[in-house]
Amino acid sequence: MTRRPTKTVEVNLHGLREFEARAKLNEVLEKIPNDVKILKIVHGYHGGQVLKNLVRLDYVHYRIDYVQPLYGNDGETWYYLKPADDD
Repeated sequence: MTRRPTKTVEVNLHGLREFEARAKLNEVLEKIPNDVKILKIVHGYHGGQVLKNLVRLDYVHYRIDYVQPLYGNDGETWYYLKPADDD
């Protein structure tokens, strides 16, 4: 039995302010297809903790099943997604 690769999408938030990053996440998560299971978010961390904290601690959306910080890379976080029709 072979496993199909999990479909992923990546979004880069580098250089955005917090409100811009939040709007970008909202836009992506509202439009992302149901077959995408992982949203990889590149937020960085050398320029401060604002985006990292937003992505890992503060941001909430109905499509997010759980948040996975990428160990060994403090500048990236993965969202594992639920289908849009799940409530």
